[in-house]
Amino acid sequence: MNSSSKIFYSKINSIFSEIQETSNPQEKNNLIRKLTIIIWNELNTSWNRKYNIEEYALEITNCIIQCTKLFAKEKGREFSNYVIAALKNELKNTRKKEKSYSKNQIPIVSCNEKDEENYITDFFPLSVNYKKNISDEEKYFIFEELKQSLKILNSAIQKEKENKKLKSAFITKDVLTQLDKKNFLEIDLEKIIALEKQFSFLNKKIWQNFFSEKELPTQEMIAAVFGCSKSNASKMMSRFYERLKKTILK
Repeated sequence: MNSSSKIFYSKINSIFSEIQETSNPQEKNNLIRKLTIIIWNELNTSWNRKYNIEEYALEITNCIIQCTKLFAKEKGREFSNYVIAALKNELKNTRKKEKSYSKNQIPIVSCNEKDEENYITDFFPLSVNYKKNISDEEKYFIFEELKQSLKILNSAIQKEKENKKLKSAFITKDVLTQLDKKNFLEIDLEKIIALEKQFSFLNKKIWQNFFSEKELPTQEMIAAVFGCSKSNASKMMSRFYERLKKTILK
């Protein structure tokens, strides 16, 4: 191991020690974000030839968060070695799963949405309940209503001057959550999947991961990817949807 690697591994272990020592939730979250940024910068430099790191931002962030929670069960091993090994395994498995991606499998949201605010709920004008024997005509009008909603969101996000990528990631998660709750995936899964190509504001990685992995990232995970706290990101999205409501009601 060269001197640069030793410094990198030492920083990881040092920050993890601080994470273990603090009992303050906010301080712990800040330290985890700091840890994530340090690891991310190193991976972006040393692993980018093998993996397109930016495409796996959510997986990397989630893996690091999970490692900080699970490492206590590991003995006789430094955290730095543990988290790097876990990341290599995570990226390897993710790439394998991407190759076996199936469009015919209806995803089930596996992340815990309890206590998470979904600001799009009041705005999303989708009120058609799923029926087993839905007619082609009903399907047509449902998708037209859905596309109109996405057009409004697309127009709104294009007008934003700051944090467009973060907002797009949150909106993508919110849209998928609504589609799942309202059983739209039962109507025509292939058409739903294809929407990602029609609306550029949708976060491609989150959209595809939802249908291949059957899960959504938490708000905390998305915020961490963009170096933001969950509370600040939630406030930002709340203000965005408030502006959107005012625009619609004009």
